[in-house]
Amino acid sequence: MTLSTSPGARDQAPLNQLAVVAFVLAFFAGIVGVIIGAIALREIARTGQRGRKLAVAAILIGSVLAIAFVGGAVVVFFSIIDRNGCAYPC
Repeated sequence: MTLSTSPGARDQAPLNQLAVVAFVLAFFAGIVGVIIGAIALREIARTGQRGRKLAVAAILIGSVLAIAFVGGAVVVFFSIIDRNGCAYPC
């Protein structure tokens, strides 16, 4: 008895490795995930590999997390200024 996969599984294009790396990096280093996701999308369009959804997800997740990080940094910055007064010439 042999186990077989779906009929077209062997004929599928390979998964783009940059898309996978971009998806993982999007959670830890948002901007890097966005950049690598964009490179992966261009490579996928050129080569016909799979992984377009992963690359798009990496771009979206990385963008949202990067914006959240910058927003959080701005909130912390202004809360420190409110607490301690403006030390820089305002």
